[in-house]
Amino acid sequence: MDVVSDGSHLNRRELDNFPFDPRAAVAACGAFWTLGKRLSKELKHHSETRVMRYKHDTLTVQCIIPKFAKPIIDEIDCILAKHYGFTDEELDYIINYDIKYRMGTNSNNGG
Repeated sequence: MDVVSDGSHLNRRELDNFPFDPRAAVAACGAFWTLGKRLSKELKHHSETRVMRYKHDTLTVQCIIPKFAKPIIDEIDCILAKHYGFTDEELDYIINYDIKYRMGTNSNNGG
């Protein structure tokens, strides 16, 4: 079964249908734990608090900016690629997919 999401919300159906058996990933458990802690810390460090003011209300939200954690996300992708048996080419595709959009770079400014 395919897992489809809107990219912003993680619902129970995505978790239930995601093809990952934690028992089969025991060997990588320590790495997942360490990288998960690092990722959480990095996302929090680079997050921004944004205040949205409305006519009758104010909403304050914490926005995460994942591009600053890309090296950690890449490490996680490497472990997952090994777990799922991806080829080097498949891993390269995942790591570099739409990088100019994900990282906020523009080919016109050389970045």
